[in-house]
Amino acid sequence: MASYSRRIERPRGWALEPFPTWIDANNVRIGNPDLLPEFIDSYESGIQTYFGGISLSTEVYYRIKKNKIEFIRTAIEENVTLTTFENVGKDYSLGAEVMLNFDPLEFWNINLMGNAYNYRVEGVLYDEPFSKTSFNWQTRMNNTLKLWSSTQIQFNLNYNSPSVSSQGR
Repeated sequence: MASYSRRIERPRGWALEPFPTWIDANNVRIGNPDLLPEFIDSYESGIQTYFGGISLSTEVYYRIKKNKIEFIRTAIEENVTLTTFENVGKDYSLGAEVMLNFDPLEFWNINLMGNAYNYRVEGVLYDEPFSKTSFNWQTRMNNTLKLWSSTQIQFNLNYNSPSVSSQGR
């Protein structure tokens, strides 16, 4: 299968709110009512296959996000940090994802996922152009135990590698 999609990610209400909100004695957040929505163009191609009761799917993708919204942190006083939000530019992701789904026992389902991609963010912040790149990866493992017909317990593990941003890593 192959697909193209264009998505829109609108800023949350608290990211737009122009009033200061003190998180604690050292951190204040102010939204930005001038934020534009993010537009994501996603190109994807993948394949899914079955080996008995095991499902395996792989996907390669390229995504471009325009009007990238990021947290911007600035020291405004000694020991006080201001967090606000800005449209900083664009980001690009080129990568692959693999997912494995199987039932080792009748009442136990395991879903494993791995994602690796090259990530680049570029734009302008404080009138200074920037471009930063990192290799990122993520893993996820979901365990679902079916206790009764209407009761399940789920145990999840997630890991996201460090990534670059407009202000660092």
